[in-house]
Amino acid sequence: MRKGLIIVASLASFALALMCSSCNKTPDGSYLNKVPSIVASDVENTHLNDLDPHISKKIIKGNLTVNIDADIIAPKAQKIYTRSSDYYDLSDKAFQKLAADTLLGDAWKMSDDNYGQLVYSNESGDLYIEPEKHSFIFMSTDMRSNESTESNFISDESLDHPYAVKAKEIADSLGFEQYQPYLCEKYGKLDKDNQYYLITLLRKTDNIFVKNTVLQSTDDENIPPVEKIEIQIADGKIWSVYIRAASISDADKIEVSVIPFSTALEVFENSGIGVLSEQIALNTKTDVTEISLSYIHVSDDNGYKLIPIWLFLIRNEWEFEGEKIIEYSYLSIDGASAQII
Repeated sequence: MRKGLIIVASLASFALALMCSSCNKTPDGSYLNKVPSIVASDVENTHLNDLDPHISKKIIKGNLTVNIDADIIAPKAQKIYTRSSDYYDLSDKAFQKLAADTLLGDAWKMSDDNYGQLVYSNESGDLYIEPEKHSFIFMSTDMRSNESTESNFISDESLDHPYAVKAKEIADSLGFEQYQPYLCEKYGKLDKDNQYYLITLLRKTDNIFVKNTVLQSTDDENIPPVEKIEIQIADGKIWSVYIRAASISDADKIEVSVIPFSTALEVFENSGIGVLSEQIALNTKTDVTEISLSYIHVSDDNGYKLIPIWLFLIRNEWEFEGEKIIEYSYLSIDGASAQII
């Protein structure tokens, strides 16, 4: 299963995913776009030591049946924080040179397309950096000449795969040491000459992954940062590198207590299912396939903040014009305030 990421299978599911991901309703029906105030008193997270690794439960509310058959992923009791965050500064010239040297090697040239996009290139490929849109894309000449496409999914691979290890080394060399392999997928044609690997890396801090729960517009500065590194590798060669990164600060971090999983589950049953019912009107049955303690970036009075959440991975399946549609989305519950966000 391609867990943890929003997967859109068609135009119809794209619209639904947009509804599920961007309509951040609180239990009272309002919209939450700021992190609630958090008081770091009597911090207590030992309840994380007693979590069962799996939950199986069926919930029926009105016409909607929610089948929970999910692994529960959370670290043992430890210090968990909120931190201020911001977009990664792609305009830094030293970083740009490091990226060009790492991905292109020697003898590259730099040009400006007059629209804010910087292009570093040589015969091995092109690196596009657009700081204002927080966009970083490298495409090799080998990738451009190959006919395989991402839609030809073959299999999930182990995170110990040599290419996952190589992708981690690439991220480290670019200065993103906190990013860890999260998915390793094989794509292409069944012919081995037309296969490549897509490795997704996410930031991991306090032994907790930073997840993305919204479909983010690249030109809306009010939307919190999305963090993800995707690297394509084939025949040992780097095909492409896509980076959306953020910076986080420990200077103002605040230790917080995370609500117990039982509380998060109660919020999900009492309020979350109502939100789901509004968002998946085309379906009467949905599945929860994973529940994790994660971090996300949210808007804050001073910019953006990284906060802990309980994240429910939702799987929806239905038919549209004779085609079977499978789509994954998220429902998130603030780990400190127990609000749906």
